[in-house]
Amino acid sequence: MGPRPAEPLNLASAPRGCGSAGSVEALRAGPILRSTTGVTSAAMRPAPTPHPVSPPQRLLLWLMRAIGRLLGWVGRVRRRGLASVVEGARYGTRRQETLETLHPPPSAETRTPVIYVHGGGWIIGQKEMYTADLEFLRRRGHRVYNLDYPLAPEHPFPVPLQSLVRALASLLEHHDECERVHLIGDSAGGNLVMMLGLLLTNRERLAEFDADLTALRLPEIASVVALYGVHDRLSWLGHGGRFARLMLHCYGGRGAFEPLVGPDLALAPLDLRIARRPACLLAVGSRDPLLESTRLAEKHLAALSGPLEVRVYDGEHHGFFNMSWRENSQLLRRDIEIFLDGV
Repeated sequence: MGPRPAEPLNLASAPRGCGSAGSVEALRAGPILRSTTGVTSAAMRPAPTPHPVSPPQRLLLWLMRAIGRLLGWVGRVRRRGLASVVEGARYGTRRQETLETLHPPPSAETRTPVIYVHGGGWIIGQKEMYTADLEFLRRRGHRVYNLDYPLAPEHPFPVPLQSLVRALASLLEHHDECERVHLIGDSAGGNLVMMLGLLLTNRERLAEFDADLTALRLPEIASVVALYGVHDRLSWLGHGGRFARLMLHCYGGRGAFEPLVGPDLALAPLDLRIARRPACLLAVGSRDPLLESTRLAEKHLAALSGPLEVRVYDGEHHGFFNMSWRENSQLLRRDIEIFLDGV
């Protein structure tokens, strides 16, 4: 067992700006941040019903979450050296509506804040798995907001996206520097940040997705960096096997397996009808089950104006961003730095 968690901060009472840093291992439920727009909170509206999960699927989900908890423990061990620069907070009433802030060194050049959204197929994962791997951005001068969000099947689509939109509104309400932000995420997190970037850049689509969210004051999206993201619903199923099918079922239900879906199941970027997009960097390994999805996204996004970069890392499988000992993981980090500096 690790040390006893420190008391969390609540965004509703935190000062504007960076605040003081403190170590946070876990966050308890607190009052939801009240928006000045008067929009109904997620806790006050009916939640979508979780999609039924069969006994074999439930067993597979349990095994995946057991592995996820182990990786979370490893992540908490790796982050102990960052205790003085990591600060925790809560942005909603759900247990997983929490975030941590990695504060840059005072001597570093001030750069645009980064919002990071973790992967895990929408069903597992936690922000602590990524804290140490985001250190390169913190050292470079980016204040990094590392977010958790509600997971499926307990919280299916669109709950995670709605939760993250409100997290962005909360950050902007309490941190002036978040007027303009970069979004970065991996795997399912790559899906979520691309969805966020496209919806916030095409507000008319946001209205179709959830009309209440349009009343929120939201940041400008400087760029989206999707690391081996899920950009479409179907191409990766043949490559990801039963794991991919379980993830998509838990998140979107049976309807998500149909070739065409309406706005109520537009859970992937290629499902959206868009006229604009932010600057985008797509990164994937040549042996990743999501390589085809990334290529489809490249074609889809290239039809719109704006910077678009695609990087395919030879020989790499899924998840290599977290493998800091690998040469391509370090190369990916340098590519992210260069891309963010250019936008």
